[in-house]
Amino acid sequence: MSRFPFLRPFLRAAGRRLLASSAIWLAILTLQNGVAFAQGGDLVEAANKEGQLVAYGDPTQLPILITGFSKKYPQIRVTSATLGGWQAYYRHLNEKKAGKTIADIIYTGEDAMLSASGDGELQAFRPSALTMMPDWAAPMNVKYVLVHGVLCALLYNEPAMKGMPLPKDWTDFIAPPKEWQSLIITADARNSSMAYAIVAAIYQHYGAERGGSIFKGIRAAKSELSPNAGPQTAKLMSGERPLSPTFHTGYLAQMLSQGAPIKMIIPQEGGVAQFTAMGITKDAPHLNAARLFMEYSLGPEGQARLAENGAYSLRKDTAPPKGMPPFFGVKLMPLDLPKALKDRKEIIAWWQLAMGIE
Repeated sequence: MSRFPFLRPFLRAAGRRLLASSAIWLAILTLQNGVAFAQGGDLVEAANKEGQLVAYGDPTQLPILITGFSKKYPQIRVTSATLGGWQAYYRHLNEKKAGKTIADIIYTGEDAMLSASGDGELQAFRPSALTMMPDWAAPMNVKYVLVHGVLCALLYNEPAMKGMPLPKDWTDFIAPPKEWQSLIITADARNSSMAYAIVAAIYQHYGAERGGSIFKGIRAAKSELSPNAGPQTAKLMSGERPLSPTFHTGYLAQMLSQGAPIKMIIPQEGGVAQFTAMGITKDAPHLNAARLFMEYSLGPEGQARLAENGAYSLRKDTAPPKGMPPFFGVKLMPLDLPKALKDRKEIIAWWQLAMGIE
């Protein structure tokens, strides 16, 4: 049985993991695509010889992992680009089209990674640390692994919203109170995996008509569309735009660590669970360093760092983020991610129409 009951639709779509026995597990760890690679101390030695690693991805969590990795393996120089959602994958594609693969690691929302795997842009690797994670952390027939989860919900700046009505559910945005005029900020679902997960879940749960009314209401309240999480975070923290329906617990933890008076509301119909995945590019220039980085990211130290930064670890021996509700005790709105990816063009067009975006 899945550790997370709400993931059953995803599990049916993704299938079961390919590791049927310890013998198969060992074979996968020592041989992939017919090519042997270094393990354990040999992997560290091989990665040190390469001396470099290039990683693209999650603006909230990638820097945390790189800091710990660099302290542990100082001989490996890490270059990174913190890019939200699909931007990390698009950058890799553009560089490849220009004639050169630069990124070794892509670490971003599972929707983008599912597409990258399907496009043949990743190579298979199953880190040994997966033995401490649930089976569904390594879905069948994809070439990535899930690294952490976040909870998407409603965030607001408490003093800036003082005396104003607060939303209790997603549908409260259908007819927003006049006090919310010019106070809402939302992320662009075309760029943000976080925002797209929320948009797709609303589309699947409420349907095109009622779900569309939610975004029409957000538009009517003169909301601001942020191209990525950076401006959205800054304006929520300052109180300039103190209400947002497109944030997750990773950003919340960062804002709280800076003393920002930000509060979270779990909508009555449920929050949205989003998972961030990591994979190695098909032609990674620094293959052993990439494998070592994945081992670190899924290992106890890397996962503890993620939990300290507000992410939900998938390891069985790592506690939930401090002060955050566990996935188990929170009502969640279902999201069929494979279908959401298949219907992406349709859903984005529907969202743009409701938001008045040409």
